[in-house]
Amino acid sequence: MELFNINSQTNMFENDADPFFAATRKIYDPIHNFIVFDQDIWNFIDTTEFQRLRDVKQLGGVSYVFQGATHTRFEHCLGTGYLAQKQVKNIYKYQPDIVAELDSSENAERIKKNITLAGLMHDLGHALFSHLFDGTLIPKLCPGSKWTHEQGSAMLIEKLIDDNHIDIDKENIEMIKDLVLGNNKKQIYQEKAWIFDIVANKRNSIDVDKYDYMRRDSYHLGLKDTTFDYGALMKEARVINNEICFPAKLCHKVYELFQARYKLYKGIYHNRAAEAIEIMVTEVLLHANSRYKFAEAINDPQEYVKLTDYILRDIEVSTCPELEKSRQILKRLRQRDTYKFASETILDYHLPLPDSERMKVDILSFANNQGDGEDLKLEDFEVTSGTNNFAFKDKNPVECVKFYNKKNIKKSFFIDKEQVSLLLPAKFCERYLRIYVRSASKISKAKEAFQKYCKNYLNVKTTPIESKNTPSKNRGMIEEIQALEPQISKKLFTQVGDDQKRPPALFSRVNLD
Repeated sequence: MELFNINSQTNMFENDADPFFAATRKIYDPIHNFIVFDQDIWNFIDTTEFQRLRDVKQLGGVSYVFQGATHTRFEHCLGTGYLAQKQVKNIYKYQPDIVAELDSSENAERIKKNITLAGLMHDLGHALFSHLFDGTLIPKLCPGSKWTHEQGSAMLIEKLIDDNHIDIDKENIEMIKDLVLGNNKKQIYQEKAWIFDIVANKRNSIDVDKYDYMRRDSYHLGLKDTTFDYGALMKEARVINNEICFPAKLCHKVYELFQARYKLYKGIYHNRAAEAIEIMVTEVLLHANSRYKFAEAINDPQEYVKLTDYILRDIEVSTCPELEKSRQILKRLRQRDTYKFASETILDYHLPLPDSERMKVDILSFANNQGDGEDLKLEDFEVTSGTNNFAFKDKNPVECVKFYNKKNIKKSFFIDKEQVSLLLPAKFCERYLRIYVRSASKISKAKEAFQKYCKNYLNVKTTPIESKNTPSKNRGMIEEIQALEPQISKKLFTQVGDDQKRPPALFSRVNLD
């Protein structure tokens, strides 16, 4: 069996060969084969600021549910930088007039390098558990804050350059940061606005960042059916009227890109079990904030570089009394005694919702605390909400994509979705609302209260999804039966382990994994 596909290697070297190939280095990547950069680019990679991304998992809590998803922001950033470089090379190769419009080949080379570095460092500012940090933790610590990991990237780009004495002028540094932030409003960019369509595309969200994470995540998740082939889009992309356009024959491919993204968000990134774990991790970090001061670190590059996934292990092995609550939650996580999903509903994106604390109070008002079992309390459950969309909130992103025909490659135009297919969605965004409980014994009451809340307050039905039995829940069920029927259970149950018993037939179909 061949270790490598010789043909794919040959094509790779043909695509990425440089006149000064001896001055390049390469690294093997399971997604793109060999990634090749000039030494000038490796000077940024071979730094402590960039190498810390090896310690930040790409998918955060998802890695606890999908065991293959342990890849990191390091690989993703390398892949995005590689694709950014490749996209610019393709444009220069097939549109030499673009190089002429950039005044000189030297300026064109400078812009290619800056776009490559922007792709390489676009996620430099991710902290522990990736989007959990800037999407959940910081908003809880700093209500109303608009801080994003892209701002963290811009901050660390400056630190990386200063601390490692990299020879690059201020103008190029500002361009790299602007490309990462999608800040294309400056006058100096008006004649070359297309360069902002490559790494962080605010125009229609088609960019190399998306190409890489969709392919890479699908590979590590083992989801072949959601893998999107971006090759044709990259190869046939053209700059027309200062923006990147695609051939009209590939319009359906563009829709496939956003549909594949929606599938990943719906089934993976917003997976219910993963979200339960991220609720727990968020609580761990909130209880540990007095020690790590996360809200202050986002403005201090010297402290921010310390924020990686290893903080969880640091908390776990600590004997510090102030971290005891965090350690208790982490112990539950290690023993797979996770918070439990109870119920959810799907809502229209435009339906206004109160904040989660207000919703919790309203949901609790519907709890049946007069019946059997323990009362449901505010501290027993959490409510989350999120969106699944086509990357452009409630809009169709393809309406912002321009296309061209090969008969006239200098003219671009939009394509109505009815001209592509009559089976495309009418809406492009949905919101979900979920309730989780800290103990399996509270699932029934929480679910019932949530259903009544959705019916009376939101006028919607909950989705017919049952909570899965987990090992901890099964143990609770068994203990209840044994307490009620001690004589029967003594005869019926067989020993399975030191802390768990089950009847050989009655529970034979219960999933204990």
